[in-house]
Amino acid sequence: MNSQNFTSDSFHSDELRNRWTDHFNPPALINDLGCFQVGPDPMAIRNFMFPPFSGKGEATAMLYVNGHHPATDGVKVGYTWYPDRVVRNCQMDGFEIETVTRATASDPAALIHLTIRNPGKESRKATVGIKTAGRLIHTIEGWASIGPEIDTGWASIFTEGHEWDVHPEKWEWDKALDALRFSSVPKAFSIQGTRPRPDRVESKDLSFDLELSPEESFDIHFVCALGETMQGAEELFRKLADDFPSTFQQAKGTWDKKIDSAFTPGNEKFSGNFPTLFTDEEDLARLYYHGAMGVLCCHRDNPLSQYGRTYVTLTPHNWTTASFLWDMMIAATGYAVFDPEILRKMIEVWLKADLQKYLATDYVTGKGLGYWYAVNNSAVVRLSYDYLRWSGDFDWLDKELNGKPILDHLEEHALHWHNLDHHGHGLADCGGVFNLLECVTTYIHEVAGFNALWVAAIRHVASFRKIKGQEDRAKEMERDADILLKNVLDLYCEGKGYWSCRQPDGSKNEIKHIHDFIAVLESIPGDLSDSMKKEMTAYFQSDHQTECWMRALSLRDDDVHRSFRVDWQWSGSYCSLPGQVVNGLYRIGHGELALDWLRRFSKVARQGPIGQAHWVETLRSGPEGGPLKCAGDPTHGTDWVCSANGIYPAMFIEGVFGIEATLTEGLKWRGDWGDFDPHARLENLCYQGKRYRVTKDGIEEITP
Repeated sequence: MNSQNFTSDSFHSDELRNRWTDHFNPPALINDLGCFQVGPDPMAIRNFMFPPFSGKGEATAMLYVNGHHPATDGVKVGYTWYPDRVVRNCQMDGFEIETVTRATASDPAALIHLTIRNPGKESRKATVGIKTAGRLIHTIEGWASIGPEIDTGWASIFTEGHEWDVHPEKWEWDKALDALRFSSVPKAFSIQGTRPRPDRVESKDLSFDLELSPEESFDIHFVCALGETMQGAEELFRKLADDFPSTFQQAKGTWDKKIDSAFTPGNEKFSGNFPTLFTDEEDLARLYYHGAMGVLCCHRDNPLSQYGRTYVTLTPHNWTTASFLWDMMIAATGYAVFDPEILRKMIEVWLKADLQKYLATDYVTGKGLGYWYAVNNSAVVRLSYDYLRWSGDFDWLDKELNGKPILDHLEEHALHWHNLDHHGHGLADCGGVFNLLECVTTYIHEVAGFNALWVAAIRHVASFRKIKGQEDRAKEMERDADILLKNVLDLYCEGKGYWSCRQPDGSKNEIKHIHDFIAVLESIPGDLSDSMKKEMTAYFQSDHQTECWMRALSLRDDDVHRSFRVDWQWSGSYCSLPGQVVNGLYRIGHGELALDWLRRFSKVARQGPIGQAHWVETLRSGPEGGPLKCAGDPTHGTDWVCSANGIYPAMFIEGVFGIEATLTEGLKWRGDWGDFDPHARLENLCYQGKRYRVTKDGIEEITP
């Protein structure tokens, strides 16, 4: 097997069967312009997010057969995700239904191929109805938010003087076009229709009157095309609908090329590549590759972007044009090997932004978003460190941004903890709930994990100063790191395996959250005693680890049950946390424990790329009893995929295969192979301009 074998057919989820009312996060369809999501229906699509167009909250193409709909009949629909398509199937009123849905190759449009089949022994009549809707908005400034959403009247119903109306939507059937023309607000138009044309059009419903012989099937091609003008939308619709088979295959071909490029050194699409993993352990391979596919799902190359090609953090519902530092920091090794030029560019974008005010930037407006995250300062340093150790591009540190070298910017961020030592405790006060984990009220102020990240940031900048020959300044920074380190270690709860956070009055609160475990092992593992490592590992096993997933917050923490939020609370875990734990366990010599657990939780990838959050399997289970991807409903609001999927390729590189990429001392190999597949290997791992192979015997340079 090599990269030339990889296509969109190579990667897919299990078939996921769900009823309309089940807790389920339907897959997304994606191209470089944006995304949309399939609905809980064998044909429906919803949440068009193609800047400048937003159809967030709107659904179209809902399917009825002889007046029956899955919601009313309790029909289970099967969903299978592929990178380029979603295949759905069910039985409705005795007919077999299958749809294949794709985003177009390079336009703001959706394509659906519907097949209805009579599996019986007698001819049967069927009335097939496709219920459409076309509310849409056009905005630029609106993207500088959690996402521009269709106004249905509820958001402002209690505003003084508000009339209870809904977002305007006008439509008409165009006989010449054989399609419905929708208009909403200025510069927001959509054309929706089928080939062949329907037998009847009633309001917004497209109806087909069929009589199918035994084993006979009938195909319908549905297109939804968006445009800033009615003429533009019409032209796009004609192009797609009148040559549907070719257009449909072109969409697949574009994804095939993208996937092939992702694993090919020197490709023209990305500035790097993911190494190719060879292993007979299929569940592990699936996790690795679906993590890589998750990164591809977050790739955007929209002409509206203020800084060109980029990666968004979430898809397809919230913050779909936003890039968060924290999530990219988590997966920085993955981005450093796969697309280092974009990683470098995003670091520069964030260095120019005011990181004391925002948590992300929006590519459409270029604006900062949200509020201050305490991780920001250490994150931008860590991102730079990972970029530099994999690329060796040390001249970049001398580049001037806003009137001073990047290295000086990084030093300011590394030392910013002093500005936050508000109480004289020798620790940064990292703020309140929303500056930290957003939903854990006990994890506030002078927390161990975020201060440990600052220790690492100071040391990273000191190493950059050494590379530039500035030994005296490097030593000063190392002394500063030692001071902060001493105060961080004082937060450890001796004999218990977890950490405390100091409050403004000097008191300490014991905190049982996985973030301290992860951040400490990412930042200062070499500063821990053997007893601390042993205690922390035992604490993880008793309080966070489940059979095949984990919980972010211990059931023993004082905050437990205050929130049901699945990413950072007791009910489940954010997508990256298991991968980060595995890396941490390998760092402190517990590779066998990590690998055993990894094999069990790798079944999470049977649902496709990892979602923003997954439930612990004891609350909601997915395929093979694994952790179910959390739905995006208002109660939980998590997205189908997250850019932090990049942690899983990174975890295999640095954890399972034991690679350490140093700044100036080459690649190092830990050799903690354990009982991992003895025939496994990584091919085409790129480091500072050279390619390498990694096996159980070590690292080997691949000569051209």
